[in-house]
Amino acid sequence: TRVDVRRVFKMGIINRDQVKRTYLDLGYNEEKAEWLTVFTEMQNTESDRDLTKAEILSAYDKSIINQSTCNDMLLDLGYSEGEVNILISTKEYQTLKEIKGRELKRIQKYYLAGAYNANQAITALGKLDLVGAEQDSLMKLWDSDKLAKLKMPTKKELDTFFSNDIINEPQYRAELDKMGYKGVYVEWYVTLIKQAGQEST
Repeated sequence: TRVDVRRVFKMGIINRDQVKRTYLDLGYNEEKAEWLTVFTEMQNTESDRDLTKAEILSAYDKSIINQSTCNDMLLDLGYSEGEVNILISTKEYQTLKEIKGRELKRIQKYYLAGAYNANQAITALGKLDLVGAEQDSLMKLWDSDKLAKLKMPTKKELDTFFSNDIINEPQYRAELDKMGYKGVYVEWYVTLIKQAGQEST
């Protein structure tokens, strides 16, 4: 068994090459046999316990080893059954959180680029098990990002549009309002453009 291999290696009865050969004989493929050999070497010193634990969890995360093997290896390091369950559950949670984060960024990118409309984005968010309030919050945030990136005509361009009858007066006033111009200032601009139009006729 793996435990026996580690014990005889620690006693100096077999060397590294023999350790790997034994793992291959036990049915592990080349990649897993090499990883188990490295693990066997690392386990020989107590100071490497935390590093070994991290390597085991990383191997589980990358599907190099399955949950049962991960569980056994952590037990071999001296962790209790309860501690092993917590370590594995925490790693699985972190992995799911990272996957969810990447998926959120993908949905956001698609929505801001126009590849997803609002309904498609909400449907995609629903697949991540986000509750309604979380979905609403994200959509409002992304809508704000969309508006911030929206290209708008400049004041000078609006003046030209109005002067050349491309937009009418109500449209001109509405666009100035969006730009933050209010009350008397809007009246001044409208009057100025109308006077300029009369002078050119």
